[in-house]
Amino acid sequence: SAGWRVTGVEMVREAAEYAHARFGLPVVEGDLLEVGLAPQSFDAITLFDVLEHTFEPAAVLHRAEELLRPGGIVALTLPNWESLDRRLFGKYWVGFDAPRHLSVFPRGVLVGMLEQAGLRVVDNRCLFGGYFTFITSLRTWLRARCPAAARRLEPLIDYPGVRLPFEPFFMLMDRIGAGGIRFIVARKPDSRAAHDQRSAS
Repeated sequence: SAGWRVTGVEMVREAAEYAHARFGLPVVEGDLLEVGLAPQSFDAITLFDVLEHTFEPAAVLHRAEELLRPGGIVALTLPNWESLDRRLFGKYWVGFDAPRHLSVFPRGVLVGMLEQAGLRVVDNRCLFGGYFTFITSLRTWLRARCPAAARRLEPLIDYPGVRLPFEPFFMLMDRIGAGGIRFIVARKPDSRAAHDQRSAS
């Protein structure tokens, strides 16, 4: 509706068929590393809550770089290793979420992986508010450590509006980089910038 021409990649057939039937979106069924998409055919690629689910995250980033036109961007969201949630809840942190999450990425490791794939990070912050990830970790911790308390507290946690008084706290956590979700944008250098960089070195 915003004027983008889009393509989706989805490994689950039912989800791909639903996206096409419900929204009229062209969705390719399969693995991003294997589907037949033309190199340099996209201006933007989104990997929202994707990378931590992949078996070969470095290869996925290289594939994204290959599919981007010069100057194109890849945008990612993923659990934030530097979050307050991980420090508080340890093995109950939602970012671990085995076996669905296969990897976790400290900030420096992720930036290094993007750079090795030929992408330059242009934005790296916590952006979306961490209430959901914090509460999910809290819920897991309560169920494992205090089942009786969990039964009493979970209806309160889910009560509409209970999150509002805590929003300033989660906004502060985002501001200092300790929010639950990291948001990163990386750009593929355009041809002239890449040439200038090679000439300078």
